Amino acid sequence: MAVAFLRLRQWQQVLEVSDAALYRHPNTAHCFYNKGLAYFFLALEQEQALFQGGRWHPAGHRNQALQALQDARSNLERSSLWTEKDDQLVNSLQNLDSCLSKPM
Repeated sequence: MAVAFLRLRQWQQVLEVSDAALYRHPNTAHCFYNKGLAYFFLALEQEQALFQGGRWHPAGHRNQALQALQDARSNLERSSLWTEKDDQLVNSLQNLDSCLSKPM
């Protein structure tokens, strides 16, 4: 369900569904990953709005995205599902000197 909400760009619903799933299954890597993506896109939208307003700074959702993706990585690396593109996403969140951009 979270993947459907990701495709619909309904970030808050992704967070709600992922949190509900994590409540029942607390170590499910895909739920952390979906949360990380939702927070990433929330941060991206927030930073783009700030950048257009001339007052860019790293968005507050970066830390939440980073934490969720790191939780996902700790489980997904074991099953070889974590990719180089996922590492690039994490690196972009850690780089506080530049505005986020959509992943390729």
